[in-house]
Amino acid sequence: MPDLERVLIADCGHWTQQEKPEETSRAMIAWLKKRFG
Repeated sequence: MPDLERVLIADCGHWTQQEKPEETSRAMIAWLKKRFG
């Protein structure tokens, strides 16, 4: 995948949105801003 970006969220399992919602949201918002301005 040429444009793959990976974010490691510490102490988190398979249910990222439920286990670490704030960290997940921050990572997603940062990616959206970077990608779409």
